[in-house]
Amino acid sequence: MREPCIVGVSDAKIDDRGCVSKLSSVLSIQRECATEALKISGLEFKDIDGLAVAGLWGMPGPGVMQPNVLTEYLG
Repeated sequence: MREPCIVGVSDAKIDDRGCVSKLSSVLSIQRECATEALKISGLEFKDIDGLAVAGLWGMPGPGVMQPNVLTEYLG
């Protein structure tokens, strides 16, 4: 049986005030972090078989994003 593991982690880029770009959407920030984490790990999107996502930061709804929304956005 294969064991799950975390092979790359990334944070959103913030400015000197601790804010992300006002021009960025939640999905674009999460895409940037996912892409950077994969770059760090040496993997590609096709190598990933699971995804955990949290936070919508002010978007309507309960504040939890379904992983399939980000998965579709990532292509």
